[in-house]
Amino acid sequence: MPSVIGYLSGRVDARIVYDRWLQGEPTDYFGTSYLQQFFSAVTDLGAVGHVVTSHDGEFYDVLCGKFLISNRPRVSNQLGWRYHLSEVKWIRSALSDLHANASDVVVLTDAQNYWAVTFGLRMKRTKFVNALHCALRPSFKTEPLHTRLLLWATGALHYSFGDATLSASPLIDRQLSLMPGARKRQVIQFLPTYAPNDFLEVKTKNSIGSPTMVLYAGRIERSKGVFDLLEAAETLEQRHGADAVVFEVCGEGNDLGELRRLSAARGMSHSFRVHGFCNRVELSGRFATADLVVVPTRTEFEEGFAMIVAEGITAGIPVITSRVCPALEVVSPACMEVQPDDPQAYADAITALMLDPSLYEAKRQAAATLRTQFFDTANSYGAKLKPILEKLILGKTQNPETVPEVPLV
Repeated sequence: MPSVIGYLSGRVDARIVYDRWLQGEPTDYFGTSYLQQFFSAVTDLGAVGHVVTSHDGEFYDVLCGKFLISNRPRVSNQLGWRYHLSEVKWIRSALSDLHANASDVVVLTDAQNYWAVTFGLRMKRTKFVNALHCALRPSFKTEPLHTRLLLWATGALHYSFGDATLSASPLIDRQLSLMPGARKRQVIQFLPTYAPNDFLEVKTKNSIGSPTMVLYAGRIERSKGVFDLLEAAETLEQRHGADAVVFEVCGEGNDLGELRRLSAARGMSHSFRVHGFCNRVELSGRFATADLVVVPTRTEFEEGFAMIVAEGITAGIPVITSRVCPALEVVSPACMEVQPDDPQAYADAITALMLDPSLYEAKRQAAATLRTQFFDTANSYGAKLKPILEKLILGKTQNPETVPEVPLV
C-alpha cells in the first residue's frame, strides 16, 4: 500500500494547479509553483497525496489522480482573539482530515504561527516537515504579547521536536536557530526557481531607458509599500519632469481600488499605471520593458524571501529594495539597498541609477551573474523536499543531510 503524504496549503485552488501540472503547463500567475513541485515529488516517490486548502467558496473533496484535494474555507472577517481562535480551529480541522486519510507525513506550509496544535497528532506518530515561506517574526519591531505567546507555544510544542525544515531565506534560518530544538533540527534552504523560457522576451539593455520604466509586481496592500511608491513617483516627477519615470504596478489586493483612486486624484495616472492582476504572459512583457524593479515592502510585513526580487534579478534587471526583503542577502550586488518605509529613499535610488550609467551597468552586470542560481533546479523547493520525504516515508538510503545547501552569494 503506498504511503500517504499530506500537504497543508493555503488559499489556492489546488484543482487548477493540479490540472496545469498534469498537462505540463505552468500556472497562470508568474513565478514558482511550490504545490506543483509537491505533486512531482510525491509522484516520483510512488506515494499518494492529500492536499488541504482554504480558498474561498465551497467545501469539497475531489480526487485528482493520486491526489485527494480537500478545500476547507476559513472563517472570514474575524478580528482580535476571535481571529486567532478561528485559525486554531481551521488548522485542527485540516490536520484531522489529513490524519483521517492516514497521512504518514504532513508537509506544513500554512498557518505557521499555529503549528503548536500538531502536538496531538505527534502522539499518534504522524511525522511533519516544516516548509517556511514567511519569517517567524518581524525584524524591525517587537511583536505584541499574544504573538510572542503563540511563538513560544509553537516552539515548545512543535519546533522542539526537531523536524526537517525547509527555509526560504537566511533570515528564517537565523530565526529558527533561536527556537527550541535548534541543535537537533535540520534546516535546508531552497530558492524560487524559473525556466529560462520565462524570460525570453527580456532583452539585454545597454543603458537605462528614457523614460525610465520601473516595475512593481506583488500584492496591492499598504504593508507592501505601494503607497510609498506613489509618493516616490510624485517626488520624481517634481525632480525630472512629467513622464521621465513611469511606474508599472501589477498585482491585486485589498488596496487596489484605493491606490487607483489616489493615483488619479493626484494626477499621476499617466506615469503611475496601476494594472491590477497580470498573468504570466502579461508580466513577462512588463519585465521585457522594465529598467528597474522596485520592492518597497514595509517593516510591518513579515517577508520570508520576496520572490519578485529573484524575478527581477533573473530577468537581468537591477532591483531597489530594503533589508525587509531577505532576498537582498542572496543578491545584494545587483541591488540598491535603501532604508525601509522611506519613499524619499526609493526616489533617491531611482535618481542615482538614472544619472549614473556606470552604477546602473555595474548592477546590471551583477544581475547577469547572479541569475543562474534561480535557473538551477537543484536549488528548488521540490529538489530539497523530495529526499526528506524519501527518508521519512520510504526509508531509502539517501539522507536529506547530503542535499547541498543553496549557495549564498
